Amino acid sequence: MGMFDSVKIEMKCPYCGEVSEIEAQTKELECDLEVWKKGDFVTYKLNYLECLADCVQPKCREYVTKKDGYYGGFGRMFDVKILLDKGKVSGDYEILNTT
Repeated sequence: MGMFDSVKIEMKCPYCGEVSEIEAQTKELECDLEVWKKGDFVTYKLNYLECLADCVQPKCREYVTKKDGYYGGFGRMFDVKILLDKGKVSGDYEILNTT
């Protein structure tokens, strides 16, 4: 994916159903490896960030390992919209689709 920025928030995985802190990567900002969490100010320019996230909980790691024949460090991936409120990470999100 190259350079990106990340948002880490609690999310429910659309695959395994586990709730955990998931890192969602985006290229919609400066792509300088910034990491934001709930409550952090990001930008006034956008109302949301479109991101690629992956769940690394045991069930998702097991699925990827069986599918690929090895575990390469990434879990099951899905697209997610991270919502911003007045420029801050709100902690709310919408699952866009699964890949």
